[in-house]
Amino acid sequence: MRDICVDFGWPTNKFKILENISPIGNNDLGTINDIQDYFLYFGALEEEKGVDLLLRAAAKNQKKIKIAGIGTEMEKLKTLGKQLKVEVEFLGQLQGDKLQTSIKQALAVVIPSRWPENMPLNAIEAMNLGKTVIAANIGGLSELIQTGVNGYLFSPQNEDALSKQLKFLTPEQAHTIGQAAHKSRLGKDEAWHYQKLIKIYQEALNNKPLD
Repeated sequence: MRDICVDFGWPTNKFKILENISPIGNNDLGTINDIQDYFLYFGALEEEKGVDLLLRAAAKNQKKIKIAGIGTEMEKLKTLGKQLKVEVEFLGQLQGDKLQTSIKQALAVVIPSRWPENMPLNAIEAMNLGKTVIAANIGGLSELIQTGVNGYLFSPQNEDALSKQLKFLTPEQAHTIGQAAHKSRLGKDEAWHYQKLIKIYQEALNNKPLD
């Protein structure tokens, strides 16, 4: 977001980056025994989110998909799933324990966005719960995830690249990467966020440059 604003002419020193934090805590992790054979997308069902790309990628390897969320693209996605003969289950909008259970049981969470996401909460929530995230290499997702370290990135809108990642991910790999994802978010809680935010306000009050 900062880079885009700077490209439009704003001075760099007017910006300070503060990461989002998740309302889902990171103490109650899933185990490898929780993992079931499906990939999960949760979030808005809109064109820019690229959920249709996930369905096309899944169709190449007959992978099962679960989709949690609502939006204007829902009926189109249901039709596309039938056309592609993908095993897909639409869960509706999930919250709380039901959402956390769906995340923990997924082989991985997929974020196939076309739009350059800033710092999406669905990625942070999944990582907090020790879940592997497979995401488009675009926007803030590129800053959250390192391929093969704490998740996997694929070229935006490249359904073949996504399909390969869906095909070869094993429960053992997913669990190992998910644990690393969890560790990468440790300490980034409400207290951490509050201290960072207060520091930004203090710098502004003291009229210090934000670098």
